[in-house]
Amino acid sequence: MKRSIIVITLLLLLSQFLFALGDNSDKAIYTVELRDIIDQGVADYIERSLRVAEPNPVILILDTQGGYLTPLGDIIRALKEYPGLLIVWIPPGGKAGSAGVFIALAADKLYVSKSAVIGAAQPRPPDPKVVNFTAAWIKALAEDKFSSEDPRVMISEEFVTKNRALTGEEAVKLRIADGRAEYLKDILESERLIGYEVLKLKPGLMEKFLSLVGDPVIAVLLIVIGMLAIYVEIAVTGFQGLVVVGFLSIIAGIYGLGMLGLDILVLAVLLAGLAFLIAELVYPGLQVFGVLGILLMIIAIYMAYWQQPYIDFTPYSIVMIIVLVFLSSVLIYSGLEVGKILKLPTPSLRESLIGKHGIAKTVVTPRQRGIVLVESEEWTA
Repeated sequence: MKRSIIVITLLLLLSQFLFALGDNSDKAIYTVELRDIIDQGVADYIERSLRVAEPNPVILILDTQGGYLTPLGDIIRALKEYPGLLIVWIPPGGKAGSAGVFIALAADKLYVSKSAVIGAAQPRPPDPKVVNFTAAWIKALAEDKFSSEDPRVMISEEFVTKNRALTGEEAVKLRIADGRAEYLKDILESERLIGYEVLKLKPGLMEKFLSLVGDPVIAVLLIVIGMLAIYVEIAVTGFQGLVVVGFLSIIAGIYGLGMLGLDILVLAVLLAGLAFLIAELVYPGLQVFGVLGILLMIIAIYMAYWQQPYIDFTPYSIVMIIVLVFLSSVLIYSGLEVGKILKLPTPSLRESLIGKHGIAKTVVTPRQRGIVLVESEEWTA
């Protein structure tokens, strides 16, 4: 009897617990913020957030000027596969530019502020092949969201083909957006989500790290530091752990460059630059090798940016290139100085004692050896 009561009590408690879980999932809505350049770290953050939120409604707060194509594809795939209600909101003063337009059109609903902007998604440089691909991609998203005969599909294509951009008011008027929203509560009221618990999902440290190394300048800088650390370890210091740090730095840099999407030519130019830098360290004094190495690495960085149609150079990128050149120059100079020191002739033990003054501690004659104190050390002479 007691066992039956215990079992029934546990079942009731379990049912209440499961009901509570179900009630929470029905009355929770998650917000996810995308306010940075779209890179691998942001893509991982979006994918993780959607896994946590599933199957609850999600509001993606979008304010981005664009980003990289490969992470954008990952984000679009995750958005289209999400089983719950997915809303994108471009807040006051926000923008969905370049790659951000694709994310806005991939959502179930789109709300914009009056002061928001959406559009201007033409790839740069406007290579015909890339333009045709992105135009077809955005057309497919628009047809899936509206219908193949809907005039909004043509407007969506013009975001790419004509670099068209719309204000928030224009987006609502043309029905690209489903409505205006100046505050989060406006969306909750329009979608009848009042009473839902609003939960905010934030990016983790790993996702922030991936965003950092995803910058081409940072990635190249990590590879350079890693190569030079390994060289110093092997050629100068002996094992001090630098080879491990160098190896990890190279791995992080290669991951940041996204080897699956990196053109082989970019990698070849980068490796050639590193080879010239190492040649300058091995054969100091030529100088031209170091200059060529730095120049080739800058070209590799430019090519890495150039193959991303929705990424532009920023003042931050220029600063990081200057840091890269400065660091490479310092390392080259240090290598030259270390090389000069290593090339100095090392005197033999006998030569090092010539000209030194010592104190005889025993009798020393031309025919009899004795003990002599030289610089606090005893020697037989």
